[in-house]
Amino acid sequence: MRNLFFSSLLFVSISCLSQENSKVENVILITIDGCRWQEIFNGADSMLLFGKKYGNSDADRLIEKFWDNDLNKRRERLLPFLWNTIAKEGRLYGNRNLGSRFSVRNKIRYSYPGYAEIFTGYVDTSFKTNDLVYNKNTNVFEFLNKQNKFKGKVASFASWDRANGFLNKQRSTFFINAGYDDVNSEDLSFLQKTLNSLQKKYHTTEQARPDYITYLHAKEYVRQHQPKVLSIGFAWTDDMAHDGNYPKYLDKIFFFDNMIQDLWEYIQKLPQYKNKTALFIAVDHGRGLGERWVGHGPDVPPSENHTNETWLAVLVPGMIKTGEVENGPELFNAQIAGTIAKILGYKFETEYPVGLPIADLF
Repeated sequence: MRNLFFSSLLFVSISCLSQENSKVENVILITIDGCRWQEIFNGADSMLLFGKKYGNSDADRLIEKFWDNDLNKRRERLLPFLWNTIAKEGRLYGNRNLGSRFSVRNKIRYSYPGYAEIFTGYVDTSFKTNDLVYNKNTNVFEFLNKQNKFKGKVASFASWDRANGFLNKQRSTFFINAGYDDVNSEDLSFLQKTLNSLQKKYHTTEQARPDYITYLHAKEYVRQHQPKVLSIGFAWTDDMAHDGNYPKYLDKIFFFDNMIQDLWEYIQKLPQYKNKTALFIAVDHGRGLGERWVGHGPDVPPSENHTNETWLAVLVPGMIKTGEVENGPELFNAQIAGTIAKILGYKFETEYPVGLPIADLF
């Protein structure tokens, strides 16, 4: 009888888990290029914020806006939605101060290999630069778009034009809009026409358009088509970092957090998404430390090992809330694709070995 009781209890537990997972009908993956885990979990970096380089009125503005001696208040000032909502209702990986390690597996630690790893779950060692090449490896969005339940309900928007490459727009049959490409359809809304026109008037010689254009394109597409699987790729944080502009880097992180909040609150008003949508927020690579914070890659001494350090935020309906994950095994960007597929009820299998789903989410 005792064995029967525990067997029944196990069956009920598994059934409850299945019912919770069955709530997830949609996934939104958001990436923020080159945003260090240090700012995510520690807030503004005191060495950079108070350094001589920014000893001016802009520094005074940033200190008033983003600084607090209390770490929890400091990071909340920089990312209010992340810490007031996602951290309380979801899960955050990658705070190495707590022993949680999230990393890229690829040794190059540039953006193109980083995004290819996120979307395919595979480290292709042939990717050594950010050049626009068309990824021969199948990505998880392609895989999901082939399933009857999701066919024609998959879309990706990105500020960086290289998304056309790592998602292979030449081969993929799901909707991709990246860089300065117009959104094209027979029934363009007034906003879409305006955004198409606006991005033509910006610096179209650059590889990435302004993030707010990407965001507004994506939000309008959600309003019109309500995709079940969506990714939005932001680029400004990496641009500001490479420019060595820490004030603008912080401003863009804050802006990013605001856009995520706006999208999350918007979809909670739509029956298709409310309490049925899993949210993932990821980053393609880490950055150096100290004055080396501007760079990333295998040649950023003396902190080259830090450029593989990333983080992940997850918010899933019905999940066991843990906030910041402490300790545990090292996890990798290559596990995100398989995790997304599993949350939607599929095993991501393709022509190459895929990173295993993150076990503790299930």
